[in-house]
Amino acid sequence: MPHAGREFARKWRFVLVLVAPAALFAGLPARERWAAHAAPAPPPPATGAARSPATVPVGPEWVLAWSDEFDGAAIDESKWTVEDWASTRNRELHYYAPDEVYLENGCLRLRSRRREHAGRPFTSGAVNSKGKFSQTFGRFEVRARLPCGKGVWPAHWMLPQAGQWPPEIDITEVLGHEPSKVHLTHHWGTGRARKEKTAHFVGPDFSADFHVFAVEWERGQIRWLVDGVERSRSETPEAVPAEPFYLLLNTAVGGQWPGNPDETTVFPQYHDIDYVRVYRRRDSNVKPTVRITTPPGQSRRGALGDPLRWKMPKPGEDMILTASVSDADLKGMKVEYSAAGEKIGDSATPPYRAVWKGVKAGTYELTARAVDAKGESVTSPPVQVEVK
Repeated sequence: MPHAGREFARKWRFVLVLVAPAALFAGLPARERWAAHAAPAPPPPATGAARSPATVPVGPEWVLAWSDEFDGAAIDESKWTVEDWASTRNRELHYYAPDEVYLENGCLRLRSRRREHAGRPFTSGAVNSKGKFSQTFGRFEVRARLPCGKGVWPAHWMLPQAGQWPPEIDITEVLGHEPSKVHLTHHWGTGRARKEKTAHFVGPDFSADFHVFAVEWERGQIRWLVDGVERSRSETPEAVPAEPFYLLLNTAVGGQWPGNPDETTVFPQYHDIDYVRVYRRRDSNVKPTVRITTPPGQSRRGALGDPLRWKMPKPGEDMILTASVSDADLKGMKVEYSAAGEKIGDSATPPYRAVWKGVKAGTYELTARAVDAKGESVTSPPVQVEVK
């Protein structure tokens, strides 16, 4: 999914997207004409065993480290943040609304609708794992049936837990008017020296059935696979990141790259995700990382780790702390929190929630120390907190 920076890379393709979202639709047919193109939801996804194509076998060199099969009754909030904000990326036209994200028949469903909300003409769905799961290197696999139509832009992608951009790794991107063409991209560089490598694979209609999209990310190399077959790779050492990345799953509506919906676009659209699975190499020796993140619920975008977005307690109140942890194997991981060198709490369950009881007025330096099952440990960068 192109981050804010991609609008510079592709702005030459779309010169007319400088008008406001409302103006973009001024010349379209009336609401009644739009309604004529609306369609009911496709049949709910069948159970996993009945879907085609089958799950792609994974080699013995890969060990499952984290997954979500979406078999529960509701989104697992220990794994995902459901986004709730008006997208500012790439001049997109939608609002990410929580009611467009739900589970149905063993799938995560991201729905996109022509619906006015918070000043936007469309609503859509997105989730991310920032502050809840991230990993350096591994196999990242998503099995999904994608939406389609002019101006519809589904993506499975990854960003660094530390929050900077670039880098970025895009597992899957499809422009809805080309539902058989998958874009396989990654971005790197700094500041204005941004670079990217993009490959394309033309296959079947990816909106007609479920397919397995994956990247295998190792030191100095990224490989992209579709239904178990490698379709692209990057082996430029300086281009391949080596830090914890988290996952994002979304459907954008409109914007510079896909263009905007027109009278041919059918709504609602559905992005059905059967599972997300993340593997590590059996012989991986990646060391753990840890970072203190925003207490849950304080940032609508899940823009975690920024103290300016935290809700500071008043003197005498409790403060909730959470952490983002990355390791080759998260089993047995424990996080301990300290303020000015004094332990204030610990947790062994993501998102490693601990309660700092009755915080007194003052300025504190908070740190988190993560210890894995092998006894390896790492301490987070300090975070300054002022309680007054």
